[in-house]
Parts: sequence; structure tokens; C-alpha cells
Amino acid sequence: MEEPVVQTGTAADADGDADILRMRRDLPTLEAVERRRGQLWMIASLLLLAASAAVFLLIADPEAAGLLPESSGLRFGFAGISVAFLLYVFDQERRLRRLSEALVRERILSAALTSRVRDLGTLSRVGQIVNAVLSQAEVLEIVLEGAFELTAAATGSVMLVDGEELQVAVSAGTGPAPRGSRQPLTSGVAGWVATRREPLLITGQLSDGQIPGLRQRTRRSGSSVCAPMLVADELVGVLALERAEGAEPFTEWEMRAVTLFAAHAATAVSNSRRYEQERENVERLAQLVESRGETVATMVHDLKAPLTAIIGFSKLMKHRGDIDAETRAGFVNRIEDAAFQLLEMIEGVLQGASDDAQLDVRRDPIDVLRLVQELAELTANMAHGRDGVSRPVSVVCDEEALALRLDGAALRSILVNLLENAVKYSPPGSPIEVGVRREGREVHLTVRDHGEGIPQDQLETIFERFRQRDPEAPGRSGVGLGLYIVRSLTMAHGGRVAVTSELGMGTTFTVTFPARMLTAPAPARSLRPGLRGGAPPETARITPAAEVPAPSEVVAAEDAVPPVG
Repeated sequence: MEEPVVQTGTAADADGDADILRMRRDLPTLEAVERRRGQLWMIASLLLLAASAAVFLLIADPEAAGLLPESSGLRFGFAGISVAFLLYVFDQERRLRRLSEALVRERILSAALTSRVRDLGTLSRVGQIVNAVLSQAEVLEIVLEGAFELTAAATGSVMLVDGEELQVAVSAGTGPAPRGSRQPLTSGVAGWVATRREPLLITGQLSDGQIPGLRQRTRRSGSSVCAPMLVADELVGVLALERAEGAEPFTEWEMRAVTLFAAHAATAVSNSRRYEQERENVERLAQLVESRGETVATMVHDLKAPLTAIIGFSKLMKHRGDIDAETRAGFVNRIEDAAFQLLEMIEGVLQGASDDAQLDVRRDPIDVLRLVQELAELTANMAHGRDGVSRPVSVVCDEEALALRLDGAALRSILVNLLENAVKYSPPGSPIEVGVRREGREVHLTVRDHGEGIPQDQLETIFERFRQRDPEAPGRSGVGLGLYIVRSLTMAHGGRVAVTSELGMGTTFTVTFPARMLTAPAPARSLRPGLRGGAPPETARITPAAEVPAPSEVVAAEDAVPPVG
């Protein structure tokens, strides 16, 4: 019984390839066919020469003709054989000529197929390389190099969509627009391709007006091809290639190959962009995690300081019965200061705990000058209590901006945080300037210090939550929420915050409110006290954590309590 034959697809393909190879080996080559044609005509020529020579001899020598048989049949037979031989020669020549033409066409098609296979191999190889690279700059360089290798172009560029414009991201060769140059999305050859999202093959000189917005070329050039870079119908950019004058023009096949290549390139560019975004997100999250870890440690340390003061002074009052009334009052004031500081820190953390929290602000008439003067005095006292050196606070207020309809507690919080920040980063004795002025339909509230300034690379991040500069520096404790609270409360009123700074010269914060919040000057009244509540204005204090003594300092100073600042 005959065994069944089982072949896998790979084995069947291998057998088919072997059959094709055997058939190709059996076919004569073009050179062999031409050689056979030459041999055929050589034999035919020799026979014709021999026959011609025989006829000539017979005519020239009658005696030789008498030696030939007189039979006419023999003569007709010879003539028939000659005619048959000539017909055979012509038939063989016709067949060999057809075979030669077929072999020529086969060689041309084989060369074209080899070229296309090579192009497809280039497409595949460059596509693999591009998809393996994640940096957009490297992707664009590889894309342009691959396009040059695929088409033998002399000049090329990759333009990416940026809003309503096309920007040259990478270019090579002589003549293309320099890297970084821009053009409208609807003008020029690239704009035509971007608008219609179709490839374009140019093999001659374009006439005026044929493509809107086409700039007059200052150099002679050959053919060019331009293809859109699309990802799921989304335009990423345009790939443009050009050959030098006198070179072989681009073909339709090359245009289709460039279009396919541009699609692969668009996918790679899109992937690189997503990778860059994800990398930035990961870095931002890592920075946030690190920042929050540092913030938690700083917060615990800062919350511990006022608690330590409260506990220390409470124990002194509890266990020392010989404390006079004046000293006891000083201890009570210190405990009160630490308690208010602790309350403000906790409320600051709660206020900045959620990005999505909807702030509920009131619209009450506020006497801005009175509030600014009150807080300026408190700031001067706070600065003097911090290092024993005062910082003069000057107030300049425009009469037109004396009254606003704002949330009193929110405005107080904005000013307190800005003034605390100015004191924290100002050297002893340097002035602090507060101004309120109206410009057109806006009211500007400014707080300026003459401190160390803020580096330019930090200006965009200082309003983020838990963001601190030099948290380890003496006298700069905090939870990193002050400026974040300033921005949040300002935006809740429909305003904005700006900052300008110069290293070594100081910093200016400008809070801007819409002028529609102006109102008639309000009568003197008691504003909601404290940063977000607390003691009345006449007893409110702002005491930094650095001013609160440690328990050891409390014990050492129990016989000489400094006056309350």
C-alpha cells in the first residue's frame, strides 16, 4: 500500500521554488539563442555559397555540365530540397527571434522586479529601524535617509504640521527650505498635498497659478514627488523629495512607493510623539512623588515646631507655680501665636489639597487701603520678630482702586501669602513695596521685594502645589502651598497672577482683577480676620515657624521671656 505524502506549506513552497529553478535552468539564455541564430545563418550562408559556386561552375564549364545526369526529376528534387532548406531556415529564424524578444522582455521585467523587491526590502528595513527608534529627532533623520536610499533623490525635507502651518523638521541636499522655516498649510506644493491629502508627482515646470502660493524657484531642478504623512486620516506632515536637473524623472511606481513610505514614517513620528509625552508624564509623576515625599517630611517638621512650643510653654505654666503674671502672659501669647500658626498651616494644606475643589468666594465691598495697611504693619512686625531687623513696607494705593467687591478672607490670604513670601526671600533691612493701581478695565495689586530673585527656569513652576525653593535654608519653612493658594484664589475671582524676577535684584508679583469688581468706597468695618479665620485683626499675629523656640530654648529662657512681637 502506497504511503500518503504530507507536506507543510513550507515544504510545498520549497518544492515549487525547486520546480521554477529547474524550468529556468531548462530555458535557454538570451546569449544562447543569439548564438544559435548566428550558427543557423552561418550554415545557411555556407550552403547558399556552395550552391552559387556550383551553378557558376556549370555555367562557366559546359563540359562539366555534361557529366551531370540528364534526368529532370533529379534537378527538380535538388531545387525542392533547396527551397525546403530555405523555408526551414526562415522558420527557425522566426522562432529564435520570438524567443529572443521574449527573453529580452523577461530580462527587463526581471530587472524591474528586482528593483521593486529591492525597494520593498528598503521599505521594510527602514520601517523596522524607524519603529525601533523612539526619539522624534532620530526618527526624522532615519526617515529622510531612507527616502533618499529608496528614490536616489538629491534634495528632500520632512515638514510637520504645527497648527495652521507646516514647519521644516529636517532637510538635506541643496536648495530646500532650512530647518525650522514655516509656510502656510494651504500654499505651495506641500500645502497642496497637505490640503488634498494626495501625493503629487511633478515632472516638468509648473505654470503660474497652477498651484496657489507656489514660490518662484531661483534654481533649476528636475522632477519631484511629495506625499502626505497620514495616520488614521490625521495629517502628521509632508515628505518632499526632488531629483537634480538632468536625472531620470520619478515614476508612478516610485510615487506609490514614497506614499507607502510616508505612511510608515507618519506612524513612526506619531509613536515617537506619544513616547515623548509618556516620558514627560512619567518624569512629571516621578518629580511629583519626590516633591510630595519631601513635602510630607517638611510638613511634619513644620507642624512639629508650633506643637513643641505649645507643649513646652504649657508644661512650664503647669509645673512652675512661681511664675509672675507678666511672664505668664508672655507664655500665653507664645502659645496663642503657635496655635494660630498651626491653624494657618493646616488650613493652607486643606485649601490646596484638591485641584478640582470649587472655591466658593463672596463678593463684599472691601476697603483695600485699610486692609493693605493693616497687613503691612503685621508684615513689618513679623520681619522684625524673625531676625531682629525690620523691613520697611511702603504702600502706594490709587484712589480709584480703594474699594473692590471681593471675598475679604480670600484677599487677605492672597496678600498675607505674598507678603510672607517677600519677607522670607528678602535680606534684613531691604524694603518691601505694596501697590494697588487701576489701568483701564483692570486693577493691579503688586508686591515687590528686593531679595535674591527667582531663576528663570523656576518661574513657570513656583505656582505648583508643594513647590518650595531652598526648603532647607534657615527661616524658609513651609509646606509649599502659599503661591498655589494665591493663584487659586485669584483665578476664582476671574483674575490672574504674573511674576517677574531678576537674580540679585528682587521679585514682583502682580495680581490682576477685573475692574468690574470696583465699587464705591465701603465704610470702615471689621474684615474676616486671620488667613482663613482666627483672632480679630487687632490681635492677629503672623509668626513664622523659625521664630517659635524649641523646648530646650523654652526651658533655658523661662526666667527671661522676650516680649511678644
